[in-house]
Amino acid sequence: MPVLTSSVDSYLKKLPSNRHPVLRRMEILARRLTFPIVGPQVGSLLAILVRLTHPKTIIELGSGFGYSALWMALAAKSTKVIGSELNPYNLARAKRFFSQAGCQRRVDLKAVDALQLLDRQPDRSVSFIFNDVDKTQYPMVLKLASKKLKIGGLLVTDNVLWSGKVARPSKDPDTRAIRAYNRGITNSPDWLTSIVPVRDGVSISLRIR
Repeated sequence: MPVLTSSVDSYLKKLPSNRHPVLRRMEILARRLTFPIVGPQVGSLLAILVRLTHPKTIIELGSGFGYSALWMALAAKSTKVIGSELNPYNLARAKRFFSQAGCQRRVDLKAVDALQLLDRQPDRSVSFIFNDVDKTQYPMVLKLASKKLKIGGLLVTDNVLWSGKVARPSKDPDTRAIRAYNRGITNSPDWLTSIVPVRDGVSISLRIR
């Protein structure tokens, strides 16, 4: 859900884009299935961050059928994207899309819980994490990322504005977890964070110590 005004969001969606045709096919599928994907605005932001930072390792937490993973794989010519997805139908779809885009060797989606995938990584070994898991898991992602991400690495998290619901206290578990995540990462001296109000809100956090 976009947090921008509807007119601005509509304007951004109508801007021309030269994204890969496979990404466009994935967007059509997402609309048909009403499946949540980050969309081209966030996808292009991920691609820019990957190209700027040249990460050696990209860990994606929550991959769906591979839309955001493909954005990053296309941007990271020599880096493997390691993702997590438990749904076998999504995994099969993702592999077909990666093959169509010629990126099948640059993306490795594992049928494993996202937190387990991150926990398996050696401490201070990861250069780039994209977090899009179940929202109640966000505080645990921050705890693990603080151990696994190397200094100078990026933690990028989707849905941090949660359709604007984070602006007020709530008893909803998802909203409470996102609020806790936002509070924790912006209050920590270990991170430098900016929250970008694009689509549903994306936080970009640099590990500085």
